Amino acid sequence: DTTLTEPSVFTDKYFGSAPGTGTNGEVIDGAFKNWPIASNFSMGDYKNAAGETISTTYTGSKTGMLRGPDATRTETTVLRFGTSTYAYDPNDFWKCANLDSFWYDWYECVEQGSAGGMKVVSGSLHSGPHGQVGGKSSDDSGDFEDVASSPNDPIFFFHHADVDRNAFWWMHVNADKRASAYGYPTENCTGVGPYSGLNYYGQHLMDTMADAWGFSAQDLGF
Repeated sequence: DTTLTEPSVFTDKYFGSAPGTGTNGEVIDGAFKNWPIASNFSMGDYKNAAGETISTTYTGSKTGMLRGPDATRTETTVLRFGTSTYAYDPNDFWKCANLDSFWYDWYECVEQGSAGGMKVVSGSLHSGPHGQVGGKSSDDSGDFEDVASSPNDPIFFFHHADVDRNAFWWMHVNADKRASAYGYPTENCTGVGPYSGLNYYGQHLMDTMADAWGFSAQDLGF
């Protein structure tokens, strides 16, 4: 609601408190209160589309919880150690969405507020809320902050829908680049921020994105 100056979704009506108000940071209020986290997690319980066991280096946390590899917390509901005070200027949202740019510049803008090495906005549309809301307690991350477990927190899907909303508007603004897939890299791609310089399979336009019955652009007739 754009008529409200300080809207918040961290209420008992919506997503509950940040930090969580349970004894150990559990989210015990809101529409998704006491949202369960899988325990005794094993990748062996999952099959891929071909009916085979999924092959991955991720095995869950050492506690058996569906959390990051180094997570030590055993609480069985969503944890938040951060705050609900992260502020991202709505004007900054549109600065990234309206960039006349190729894909990597848009990605830089929503991830760390820059494009082509130049500062565009002051915050991070994507990573900012993850770190601020999920937060940390000692060496442990809240679920929304942990890269491996952020989808544990129901707000993850609403947050990423907002990032997608930005991307779709940016694609609309840059429709003239559609024929080149908006400049999405086909080789030598790298992450930004803490992932700068990292290059791995799955980052490039023509990489097959599935673990058994993959598909490529050629498979789809492009």
